[in-house]
Amino acid sequence: MSPSTPYAVAVVPGLINAYEMTIPVFAASAIANADEVTDLVVGHNFEILGIDFVCVTAISTAAKTVTIKPYIDTVVVPGTATAVAGTKAKGEVSIAYRSDPTNRLYGGATSKIKLTASSVTAFSEGAGYWVLYLRNVGNNA
Repeated sequence: MSPSTPYAVAVVPGLINAYEMTIPVFAASAIANADEVTDLVVGHNFEILGIDFVCVTAISTAAKTVTIKPYIDTVVVPGTATAVAGTKAKGEVSIAYRSDPTNRLYGGATSKIKLTASSVTAFSEGAGYWVLYLRNVGNNA
């Protein structure tokens, strides 16, 4: 992580060794069909559990959408991507991605996480943050 990029980390209740990392989206208009995050190394063996989008500044134009998929190194994590679409009120949480618990993909201590946006219909307003749910799997990867 770059020291100039703000991230927050918190423990996820009910999941052993799970935590969340927030990745700010200062302007939704900057979301494009491209990588939103590249080369994020968390430094331990891990599993990606899911991704949410939390709206901080309202998105009031309905015909806007983005789908996001996580990768570990160059392999997409198996699971279900759900488009973040339509108007969003301040504080609204949208499920963007959930991993497939029957087909897990693990990363190692030096693995790189990438979040790639696709199917983007450009946003003209709004801001928020991605919530990346991770689980430290210790030596079980």
